Amino acid sequence: MTRNRNLLGTAGVATAPARLPALSRPREGDWASLLRWIDAASERLQVREGDRRNKMEQVVTRRELEETYGIRQVVTTGTKAGTVAVQMAGPGGATVSLSVEQFADMIRSTRLYRDLMRAIDDPERFDRYGERVRALLLPDLGELAAKQGAAVRQIDMAVQEAGQSFAARKTEITAAIEQHVAGIRETLWAEANKTIAHAGKALQLTARLDDVDGSGASIEE
Repeated sequence: MTRNRNLLGTAGVATAPARLPALSRPREGDWASLLRWIDAASERLQVREGDRRNKMEQVVTRRELEETYGIRQVVTTGTKAGTVAVQMAGPGGATVSLSVEQFADMIRSTRLYRDLMRAIDDPERFDRYGERVRALLLPDLGELAAKQGAAVRQIDMAVQEAGQSFAARKTEITAAIEQHVAGIRETLWAEANKTIAHAGKALQLTARLDDVDGSGASIEE
């Protein structure tokens, strides 16, 4: 079975970049054009700071990349053949010379690389979500289709208790003939407690002719 990479997203994630206002030079002595420029500049700053529109439009600093993913600045000038010069993270970080293999190992050790390479069938791919969300998303869709055949099932869940609020709707459509299976699952959820407020939507699809690799595909978004 061919497995595409996990592309799970959360609610509110835009599919296209934001169209931000242009910063045209205000005309001298024209207060109306100056006010328009201030409004446009304010909007751009608020979007890039993450205070307005979609969080996907927020900028990140080099420090945030280094602290979150371990990404380091790569310096390619003046290196010897077959080596890569890397400036290590942190203020005044030393520059070290690594072989191509060592540099590749350094990339593979970053959190960003591990996240990108996490396959659809990796049970840890939903670890950043709560236990209730993982319980909705983890069941294998192909196995479910093989078990129940042609079926349409919807599950609604709502939990309101002290310090915890959670609601979800999961819809599953499956079909199967012998080892030929297909299924689609759409899951929507919202949760809030004293420290977080989070909403998400996941779409999972699978289709295969049998249990042999290369006979089908699975996609998560």
